[in-house]
Amino acid sequence: SILACWYLSTTSKVTIELLPSQVVEGEDVLFLVNNLPGNLTAFAWFKGRTNRKHGIALYAVVSDLYVHSDRETLYNNGSLMIHNVTQKDRGYYTLRTFNKHAETVSTTFTFLHVN
Repeated sequence: SILACWYLSTTSKVTIELLPSQVVEGEDVLFLVNNLPGNLTAFAWFKGRTNRKHGIALYAVVSDLYVHSDRETLYNNGSLMIHNVTQKDRGYYTLRTFNKHAETVSTTFTFLHVN
C-alpha cells in the first residue's frame, strides 16, 4: 500500500491575475487577487512599484472602510476593478497587505498593458 500526503503551504504567494488579460482602452479591468493571507487588518493598492505616494485604494478590515475614487471598485478579497481604462493607466500596480501591527505581510505587483 502506498501512502501519499499533500501539504498545502500556509505561506502561499499572493498572485494577481488581470481579467481580461488583454485590455483595450475604454474597457474595465479586474486585478483578481489569489492567495490573500489571512488575519490581515488592511490592504492597499498603489500605482507604481516603489512609490507609496500614488495610493489608489485602501481597505481597513476592522472598520470595513473602503477608500477609492469613482473609477475604482475595491473588493474585500483584495481585488481591484478599474473602470474605463485609458493609456494613462498603463504601468505597474502594487498590492501591499498589512497585519495588526501595521507591518507589511506581502507586497505583490503586476504590469497593466493597455492596447
